[in-house]
Amino acid sequence: MGLEISEAMYAGLSKIGTTRLKEAAKNTEAFNELFPDAVDTFKNTATDAGGLIQSFIAEINDLNKERADDTNRKKLYSDLAAGISAVLGTRSDLGVGIPDEVFMTGNAWPDEVKPFRISAFGMDDYNSSDVILKYGNVYYGISLKKKAFFNANPPTLINNAFSSFFKGQEFTKLNMEMMDAKTRFFAKVIFDACQDESPNSPFYVPEANGGKGGTILECNQQYQTKPTKTLQSEKYSIKGMRLQSDGRLSISDAKRILDIKVDIWRKNSKGDWELKKNVKLIQLKDPRFLANLSSEFPTEFKTRFRDYVNKSLYATNGKISELWTTFVNIMNDDRPRQGGKSIKQAMVDSLFTRILKLDLYTQLEKIKRNDFKFYLVTGVGRALKPRGSEMFSPKVEQATTKSLSSILANLAELCPDDCLKTIEFLEASATEASVALVLSVTPKGSSTKVPILNIKLRYAGNFSAYPRFEATMTKEFLSYGKKKST
Repeated sequence: MGLEISEAMYAGLSKIGTTRLKEAAKNTEAFNELFPDAVDTFKNTATDAGGLIQSFIAEINDLNKERADDTNRKKLYSDLAAGISAVLGTRSDLGVGIPDEVFMTGNAWPDEVKPFRISAFGMDDYNSSDVILKYGNVYYGISLKKKAFFNANPPTLINNAFSSFFKGQEFTKLNMEMMDAKTRFFAKVIFDACQDESPNSPFYVPEANGGKGGTILECNQQYQTKPTKTLQSEKYSIKGMRLQSDGRLSISDAKRILDIKVDIWRKNSKGDWELKKNVKLIQLKDPRFLANLSSEFPTEFKTRFRDYVNKSLYATNGKISELWTTFVNIMNDDRPRQGGKSIKQAMVDSLFTRILKLDLYTQLEKIKRNDFKFYLVTGVGRALKPRGSEMFSPKVEQATTKSLSSILANLAELCPDDCLKTIEFLEASATEASVALVLSVTPKGSSTKVPILNIKLRYAGNFSAYPRFEATMTKEFLSYGKKKST
């Protein structure tokens, strides 16, 4: 689990008085004095499990160490600014003050709040609270988000793999089909690249083929790459592979291509370099440190390999890639399946439920807990460091809060049980490896769709895995919600 420092800041600031937070929000000196106190308060007052607080403190100290990179320290102080915004917003909108207790969640939850940890709908943490505040006998779960500017795009509410929606024996065949499609697609990208013997290929090496130039990944049966003193190209050979009559790779050849492994130097968690062996070629994010290729590998490769794979998923002249077509077609499959629901309808229902936590309170009722309230809180703030100054200045803006109760009420009003829920493909991006979709509802008796959630399905660096869903509430749904109490 990655550490989100803003959560630690929010927890520590929650135990500090409102007057001081408001002063720090506008006064540079007060803002900088608040930082160590926020960290100490977090360390001494928050409750965790599994050493989470200790991990946070170690990360903060590492980023804030003497002579630390200003970029890292700026991120810390920006998290402080967003935390101030979030705490002040929580207190104002919920009508609360300093909590009795503050609990941190993570891979392990403290015993007192562990019953609120709900596993449901394919999610280990369906209750996505990052911090839990206790006031008397009531617990407030805070799903904390942040952004630098009030008018910035809202942070995503979910980050779930596409494959997580297809668990169970009834999806065995479909999962195999998706895996084959994904394997063939990315293998074909690499195959096409290494077929190209020109310098345009991301695998082109001027020193190969006796100095005549060629590709480090050799796909042509008649072409023989010759090794040099610093380059052992045989380790990367996939020669002999041929496309089938339908223009596709066989699944066995595709798997061989995606299984090609290299050695690479990477920094560990302590910042020290260490050699990682047998890293899949497709997973290289920064190939500058390939152990096998030394300095002989062309400079161009250092920046273009990752781009080359990414761009294979971009829309070209408005045309969606083959792989995105596969995923979109799956989501639009409206054939009835076991249980009566189509994949399309099951996907729609699951996305609504996962993203908006529609059944969280129902799940808590099953364990007879009605003392928990769930809120989405987005802190807005950043820190600036004027030239020549040793201190960071705060830019704190108004936070937004939204209760689960208001979300449920608004959606229930727009969409009773018998309303129509739909998912629609909008477009494939021409600038990143993603496609955009929208989840909408059509109220009974109306022909007008109301968009509720903007959905993005994207690859974010791991091509061996499945793409992931990200989601934000639409402006239309947020505007509707403003009419209701939070």
